[in-house]
Amino acid sequence: MDQRAIECFDQAMTDTGVTAEPLRQALHDHLAWATTTAMASFPVCAADVPEDLTIPRWSWNGLIR
Repeated sequence: MDQRAIECFDQAMTDTGVTAEPLRQALHDHLAWATTTAMASFPVCAADVPEDLTIPRWSWNGLIR
């Protein structure tokens, strides 16, 4: 399901004319990371997400650690 969501997002970018790099790659990478890593950490219930969870920073080069 994660891969399908990423494919749909990529197609939506194509459909709406988002073709410029590095924007397209950065958006793809962010959604892929969020879908397969961040959201996958709490698969059962949104209530499992800690209240104090921070939002990671993202750059043109990906996740900033």
